Amino acid sequence: MQSVFFKKEKNRQSAQNWDVLEISGPDSRDFLHRLTSASFKDFSLKENQVTSGCLLQPNGKILCYFEALCLSKDRFWLIPSSENAAEEFEKMHFREDLKITLLPKKYVFYRMLFDKVPPIFPTLPAHTLHYFNDDVLVFDLSKTSTSSIYDWGLLVASDQTLIWEKSLLEHSFQKAENPDFIRIFNKEPEAGFEITNQVMPLEVGLEFAVHENKGCFPGQEVIERIRSMGKPPRLLVRIKGSGETPAREQKITNEDGIEVGQITSVTSTPSGSSYDWIALSLFKRVQYKEEGKYWVNENQVTLD
Repeated sequence: MQSVFFKKEKNRQSAQNWDVLEISGPDSRDFLHRLTSASFKDFSLKENQVTSGCLLQPNGKILCYFEALCLSKDRFWLIPSSENAAEEFEKMHFREDLKITLLPKKYVFYRMLFDKVPPIFPTLPAHTLHYFNDDVLVFDLSKTSTSSIYDWGLLVASDQTLIWEKSLLEHSFQKAENPDFIRIFNKEPEAGFEITNQVMPLEVGLEFAVHENKGCFPGQEVIERIRSMGKPPRLLVRIKGSGETPAREQKITNEDGIEVGQITSVTSTPSGSSYDWIALSLFKRVQYKEEGKYWVNENQVTLD
């Protein structure tokens, strides 16, 4: 495959820099374990390892989705989806011996897809990171162990991006022409699109970010109730269509004219595709049928 890289969007702004939240101190690991959906126990998350998690509301909906980077036993960097992550964590900080710090540097969050590790990076085992310095970290983003494609994140201080982009290009990487197509084709939710404070992680394909056997945390009872029933009330669906590309939030209707969902992400497809656009949508499960017929802008669409 062609090695590609692109900037990860945040809240619908591809050029926006990412904040990084540092939580450090003797009580930091226990604090994060008690309050989030991820496991921060020593045996689950060791130094130089990576995990994903959510800070949830009591109703199970997402306050913040994050990638957590364990830099040492009691020092963690969080890359949060929410602009208010520092405030949300600070609200829950009382007497614990820890510091919650929004790092003064701003970062660009790149995603890289390739099949051979370039010499500018070390080889990373699954779910690990390499800390170059406070300006640059590279880490594994893959959520499964079955893919033969490397899926890595590269966190770079905003004043270092030109250097690193040049280096990637010199090592046979190309800038992805349509990152949205890659994300939507792989049915991946994104902050500000599918990941909002109005959804639960199980509704948007974030099962991997909710540890199954870690005990209580805010929102845990709702999540476990859904798991025991087997299915969340909504599900993330990929849609393919022909004709004019619809807008975000465009309604999707069934054969009875009833709205069953709205488009959350959409993009045109590469030339030569058998369809003109591809999208993601949150469907109401009670109205979803695998063999059902659905329309967008009076054009019938295909679900898969």
